[in-house]
Amino acid sequence: LMERGLSIKGIKRPEDAKLLYGTALVTAGQRDKAKSVFASVQGDGTGELAKLWAVYASSSAR
Repeated sequence: LMERGLSIKGIKRPEDAKLLYGTALVTAGQRDKAKSVFASVQGDGTGELAKLWAVYASSSAR
């Protein structure tokens, strides 16, 4: 459902939406997919947060 929402044209803050999608994937245990989503996030603040989440997704913390 979230993937479908991300494909909609004209959403106001697509990078924020991708970041939230990635965090949901981490929570669901889909860490590899989350890391690829985090890698696609751009922007000053949002991109930096995505990098931190990618580190967390790569860590052994579960």
